[in-house]
Amino acid sequence: MTDINQSDLAAYVSRRRTILDVLARQIRSDDQGRYSKEDAIHSLLMPMRTDSNEIGTDASNLWIIDERARVPRLPRL
Repeated sequence: MTDINQSDLAAYVSRRRTILDVLARQIRSDDQGRYSKEDAIHSLLMPMRTDSNEIGTDASNLWIIDERARVPRLPRL
């Protein structure tokens, strides 16, 4: 594995960890027993009022729901 690939992988894993940490905070209640609004969680997974044709592949976090929603289909070699 090259240094560039290793760096890219580290950034990829770090970004996913951060997104999961944000989601974990959003689905927990705060000190007053309140939860995040649905639109905050929705926007974390997929920007609201958009579809997959309008955003880049890194703009959504649908992999949280199903990894197949994130991984592009690659041609067979």
